[in-house]
Amino acid sequence: MPSAGQPGGAAVAPSRGDRSLRPWWGGDPLLRWLGDGALGALVGALGVAMARGSGFGLLAGGSGFGLLAGGRTVVPLAVACVIVLRRRLPLTAASAGLLGWVLVGTLCAVPVACWTAARRYGPGAVTWVIAVVSGVVVVAPWSTWPLGLGLPVMAGVAVTAVGAPVVLGLWLRQRSQLLASLRERAEQAERERRLLAARAVCEERARIARELNDVVAHRISQMTLLAGALEMTSGDAAAVEAATAIRTAGTTALQELRKLVGVLGKGDEDVPLHPVPTFQGVRRLVEDASRSGRRIRVGMPGELPELPGTTERALYRLVEESLANAARHAPGAEVDVTLGVSDEQVTVSVRSSPAARPSAAAAETGFGLLGLRERVQLAGGRMTAGPRPGGGFLVTATLPRYPS
Repeated sequence: MPSAGQPGGAAVAPSRGDRSLRPWWGGDPLLRWLGDGALGALVGALGVAMARGSGFGLLAGGSGFGLLAGGRTVVPLAVACVIVLRRRLPLTAASAGLLGWVLVGTLCAVPVACWTAARRYGPGAVTWVIAVVSGVVVVAPWSTWPLGLGLPVMAGVAVTAVGAPVVLGLWLRQRSQLLASLRERAEQAERERRLLAARAVCEERARIARELNDVVAHRISQMTLLAGALEMTSGDAAAVEAATAIRTAGTTALQELRKLVGVLGKGDEDVPLHPVPTFQGVRRLVEDASRSGRRIRVGMPGELPELPGTTERALYRLVEESLANAARHAPGAEVDVTLGVSDEQVTVSVRSSPAARPSAAAAETGFGLLGLRERVQLAGGRMTAGPRPGGGFLVTATLPRYPS
């Protein structure tokens, strides 16, 4: 079964970690760029207002704050342009935010830069260096205030401009990583479920092929033996020639059939030899299960008619798998096996009650039922399986008595 990244599978998107495959603008969606642009515009507008009003300078009784006397519009706008590129240049954005604060007294870019760095680098050295440097630079102007007034102001500014954004960025990063991990696990579980389902169907098909090999090989062997007998006893040269051709063709067909079934086998493992499952064998199957101490009730006709080979094997395997599932997942449960035969179809139902004691087996995957459903469909029938309303499980199948 082809998978992504393999021939016949879906194409694999370039990894976002491979910078050589990313366009110069980063390959981010348009909406993300629009959001960053809107954030940059907001930072620019607030930065210009803060630089011109210089809130710190007014509190200090001065006309403004910053090392530059001019540039109260250009510097905030330049910082805002860098903030737009904060996802690609987080360290540059942090440096630009601190420069804007030092040069013209605009502080609004520092929280955005700290939040971006924390979300980008996580709880690493880079994040903590940026947080410490930003905190020192931001609270430095208030260090000249009297101790009673400066400490509360310094703590409030440090928490608001640096501490809270860093904590928010770390939380968002952890949350995104958790969601990505859960999404990856769900996708992996879905892939494994599909692989197991496909494996169950393939194993059931291989078993069908081996059973068909037994049936066909038996019939061809009979034809070959009859042809050999005719070859030995007939006095007609034309009949002898025809019998020889039939015997040779039969032998060749048996050899090719054996090779084909060998391809479907599991490596070098020997295929177990056992009688081909038949409709008559259902009775023995139920009796064997009853002798093991299980409570099984059977309802079936006294005389079972002769059915086509595919129908017989489908019925046998359905009862066999249903009884095995009941033993695994409902220990001590009562099981009712009902077989019905009409002029047009054959019906079988296996009904199990709730478990009488706890089961140590794993939860049912249903992959064996997938193989059974495949087998029943190949025989021209239909099958349903599912929990019963009052507890327990029910498997039913209807197959045509004389497939078209």
